[in-house]
Formats: sequence, C-alpha cells, structure tokens
Amino acid sequence: MSSTGHEGRGALPVGTVLRDFTVQGVIGHGGFGVVYLAGHNELDLTVAIKEYLPVELAVREGATVRPRNSTVRRDFEDGLRRFRDEAQVLVGFESHPSVISCRDFYRANGTAYLVMAYEDGQSLEEVLARREAQGRPFTERDLLAVMRPVLEGLARVHAAGVLHRDIKPSNILIRRWDERPVLIDFGAAKQAAARFSKSQAPYTEGYAALEQVADAGQLGPWTDMYGAGAVMWRMVAGGNRPWEPPHPVRVELRSHAAVGATEDPMPSASELGKGRFPPRLLAAIDRCLRLREAERLQDSRELLEVLRAPSGQPPSVVSGKVSRTPPGERAVADGQEGVLSPAPVLPEPRKRLSMVGGLVLTSLVIGLGLTLATWWGSGFEQTTQDPTPIEVLDVPGTGGRPENDDRPEARPKPWVRDWDKLGGIREPGFAEAAQAYIARYGSVSEAKDWVARVAKLLDMLAELEAEDRRQEEERDSWKNVLGIEFVWISDGSFLMGSPEDEDGRYRNERQHEVRISTGFWMQKYEVTQGDWELVMGTNPSHFSDCGPQCPVESVSWENVQAFIRELNERESGSGYEYRLPTEAEWEYAARANTVQVRHGELDSIAWYGANSDRRTHPVGQKQSNAWGLHDMLGNVSEWTEDWYGEFTSGSVTNPKGPGLGSYRVSRGGGWGDVERGVRSATRGYGAIDSRSSSFGFRLVRTK
Repeated sequence: MSSTGHEGRGALPVGTVLRDFTVQGVIGHGGFGVVYLAGHNELDLTVAIKEYLPVELAVREGATVRPRNSTVRRDFEDGLRRFRDEAQVLVGFESHPSVISCRDFYRANGTAYLVMAYEDGQSLEEVLARREAQGRPFTERDLLAVMRPVLEGLARVHAAGVLHRDIKPSNILIRRWDERPVLIDFGAAKQAAARFSKSQAPYTEGYAALEQVADAGQLGPWTDMYGAGAVMWRMVAGGNRPWEPPHPVRVELRSHAAVGATEDPMPSASELGKGRFPPRLLAAIDRCLRLREAERLQDSRELLEVLRAPSGQPPSVVSGKVSRTPPGERAVADGQEGVLSPAPVLPEPRKRLSMVGGLVLTSLVIGLGLTLATWWGSGFEQTTQDPTPIEVLDVPGTGGRPENDDRPEARPKPWVRDWDKLGGIREPGFAEAAQAYIARYGSVSEAKDWVARVAKLLDMLAELEAEDRRQEEERDSWKNVLGIEFVWISDGSFLMGSPEDEDGRYRNERQHEVRISTGFWMQKYEVTQGDWELVMGTNPSHFSDCGPQCPVESVSWENVQAFIRELNERESGSGYEYRLPTEAEWEYAARANTVQVRHGELDSIAWYGANSDRRTHPVGQKQSNAWGLHDMLGNVSEWTEDWYGEFTSGSVTNPKGPGLGSYRVSRGGGWGDVERGVRSATRGYGAIDSRSSSFGFRLVRTK
C-alpha cells in the first residue's frame, strides 16, 4: 500500500518501526490522527495503528510529535489524555465481532498509538453506490444484515461508556472475508460516558445530531441513534432515485425549517420506503432522526427490538457477490433458511466390511442353490418348480421341511456323510448346502461336476475375503513409503455448516445435508516439516526451529500442489494418488459423526490463540477425533482443494467448490485464531499464492 501524498501531511514514512511493528503504508488521515497499516516484526500479523496527530494543534519533527506552540499545548495535552482514556476503554472492553478490535495502547514519540485489528473490506458507502449503479437498491433483508450486527456491537460500546459520534456509511466496513459489517473509526469518541465532551468533536454533515453541531443539548447514546437512523435512511432512500445517490439533509437546515414552521427539507423514511419496507421499521428510522434528543429512540437496544421483530424476511448477503474465508463470515452465503435432520450414525469400517463379506457369501450360496437344477441337468429330470430355498430344505436335523409337505421331491433322502467323495470341500455353509441338495436331488456321483465348479467359486471367494481383510487392516492404519500415516474415512452423510444459533457462527456457514458416497484415506496428521523435506528437499516454515514433527507452514496453495505432484510422481504405478481433500471431505472427516461445535473440549484437541504461545507445535500432541485424526482444529489452518464460494441450500452428493474463483478454502483455524475461528464449520480462505505461518495442509489418498 502506497503512502504517497500522506508523508507530506505529517504521516510517518513506510519502514518506520513502531515498537513491535513496521509501517507498511497509510490507511487513512484525518483531522485528529493518522491510521497506518503495519506488520509485526516477528509474527505473521497485520494490524492498523492509529497515531494521535491533531493537525491544527501539532507538527511532526522526524518521528516526534509536538504542539505547534505554547498557546495550544494545553489543548494538545488534553486531547492526548482523552485519546488515552478512550483507548483504555476500547482495549479493555469485551470485544464484539462487529466492532473494530483494539489490542494495545502505548505512548511514544511525544504522542500515543492505538493498535487495532486490520480489517480488509469495503465501506458500506461503496457497496451502496455500486448497487445503486447496478439498479439493485437495498431491501429490508439487506438493511437488517447490516444494522443488526452493528447495533449489537454499538450496544457493547455504549455499555463500556464510549460514544462513537460519527456513524455513517463510510465508517461501516463490510469485511471482505466474511461480509460481516464492522463499525470502525472511533476518532470521535474522546471520553468515557460520564465526561462526554463536545470540544474538537468531528462529525459528518447529514449524519450528525443537533447536539453535536450546536451549543445546546447533551451528548449520549441517543446521539449515535441519530447517526444510525441517518444510515438506515440512506439505505431506504437509495431505491427512489438511483441516478442521484441521496444524502441526509444537514441537521442545521432541518432545525431552521422547524423553527420557521416550514416543511422539513428531508423526506421521511416512511414516505421514501412506503411499500418496500415494513411501516414499523420506517417509523423507527424516522424516530431516530427526530431533532429533539428526548423524542428519539434512546439507545441501540430500543432500536434492536424493532429490527428483531418478525418481518418474514431473514437477513441476507449485503453485497450479493462472492468474496474471499481469508479473502472460512470466507464469499458470503444467505442466512440459513431451515434446519435439516441430524446426520445418521455411520457403521465403523470393520463392521461395514464384515457386512459386505457376509452379503457376498450369502449371495453366492443362495445363487448356487437356485441354479443347481440347471447344472445337474444330466443327472435327473428337471421339474418345472423352482428349487426350494435352503432355509426350508428337508435336511435331517434341520427341521426345515414343513410337516404338511407330502411332495415326492420334498421327502427325506439319505444324508451324505463321506465328504472325501466330494473333493474334500468342508467350507461351512457350502458343505451344508451341498449335503442338502445331494440329499434332495441326486447321488454323490451325479454331484461331482457341480462340486468342481463350486471349488472355483470358493477360490474366488477366498481371494475376495483376503482382499477384504487386507483393506480392513489398511483402513485402521496405512503408511506410504515415506512413512506418512493415513486412516480410513468411511462413506456417509452429515450436516455441513452450522445452525443459526451456534456460538461464534459466521454467515457463510449455511447448513445443508451432504452425502460422501465413497470412502477415502485421510492423513492422520498434518504434513510435517520432515515430510516436506523428504519430498521437496527444503523447509519453507517460519517456525523451522520447531522440529521435523511440527506442521510445515508458510506454504501457498500452489506450493502444496507442487508437493503433491512430486509425491504422485514418486509413487506412480502404485494404483493410487494423493490430493487435497475437498472442503466437504474435510469437514466430514473433522466432525467424525458429531454434530457439536467441535469433536471435543477445545483446549484438549487444538492449539489456538489462547494456548499456543503464538506458534505451532508438534503434530499429534492433542486428542484425536473418533476417526483417529489429530489437529483437525488448530495448529495450522489446512488448505483444501476447493475454490471459495457460497454453500447450497439443498442436499448434495460429493460437492466441490466453484469451477473458478479468486481464493482457495482453508479449514480448521490455526495457532493464532480466537475460539470462534477454531470450529468444525469455520471457513477460511486465501489467494493461491499467499503464504502464512498459519497455513498448512494434510492429504487424502484415493485409488
């Protein structure tokens, strides 16, 4: 990001070190400070740093900021003290996903710095302008998708004793990777609620309440309600004249009209949105925009009660386009429209194989029994009746013949005891079947031809059973020539995504039923640095001091494809190949037949931000899931095969991502993620050439 044009306005140059961070560019520059894009000097972490620099009160000399003169020193120091007071509140208060996260505050260079999370995205103003140019005005669902999260976050801010005082579309960021609206730029919030001050308070015309621009009135949460109402008015008014983007009228003009008893120059939301928005919602917007403080909705909780009222329309995607989960709320899907039934419990691999073997054996036995009349055509006269099923044969000791069955062919025959005359075949089931049919249909000599044919089928069955046993053993644990271990993941169905009430849920996790029709082998652990060195001869990992058993990281999706090509070439002719899992395969394997947020207690199964010490750890140290897979959550976020895109709303089988896209999906969260980012349903994403110390991978093996 270039800082051209900002250095001349007092911004620090690119490359300046601010404690643990290095300035990479300027994000914004206002009357009270500069916001820098900065990278951590040791960690793969990008932040935004706000520097207190009031242009009317201070100048920069090198890196140092000082008051312009002794006359303004008191104002400069008073502003610096309020900047510190607000920073302490913002850093300390419980964070909300729709409010910019403030991480640290410190004094240096004669001024102060507030370290905030860097949020990549576009402003609501840009979204509105683009959609209006396309003839797609905002709907009720769009408005709710923006304002509900923003107001929930604002309620948290107000509870901490801070006002925003500059709520407007350009200060609501639609985050790129999950399209969650985020309230940014608290430059107008200077003090705790008990000491709200109007001195030096910046505001935006049209979005500022009367008490912000006049000497009368009291600032409070109701002041922010005016700004919130003006933002909603802007969304409603945008559909009337898309060729002329509407803007709220300055409060001074509205006040002048009220004093002169003339018509309000700003049309009401009820008038502009009639027929397109619910009257209850439009009335709430108009009430937020009342000139008198006492007549407005007093805080965000009151407004949320209106927005949460049933309207028949769930919130939707704001932009209506696919965007980058890390470029995992990784494009954004509509709100969930229904909850599917729980996924069925699947049989374990051994039980499934035994079932298959049993079905093969039973089918062969019954099939042979039903065709014996044809095979023995030379030894007896074939009847027009079908052979009696084995279960009702009149074999001595079986009690199979019905007591009232007097047919000649159903009468008892001598029991054959000399199995040596049958070629020594003593297989359970087949021996009994042969005995039964010989007793019923002919002598031993007449059965020899049939016995020879059965012997061939028995050999084939033995081979099938041996293959089943081999695969059964493989599916418990299989290693390739490099010692990379895989476990078997059987086919089945599950609910992909998350329910709407899941704690920490992102909007792009629409829940839907998925069928995985074919089982596959998945790597038991994440690909390690040792694995990578054996195949590629290098170690690109940032945490290379962690050792060969730590996951390889700092590998892009393209790097991973090169690794897979090399591995497949080495094992060409083996009858199988390696690839990345699809996103659906990954989540199916991670859940291991569970429907909870995670397959276990978080600290027991994952390395993440709260316990990782900000680095990776050797694989396999945390508890595995029911299928024996370790570190499916945490340690490193794992690349998948799919391009990032929206989830479907219906049932699908073996789904894959879009055919084309800008970003590849990563799953599972990594060592630096917060709790909500380390869930079975969380979706991440990244450009195919992006490298990060939190990105790694694991393989699947297919035939």
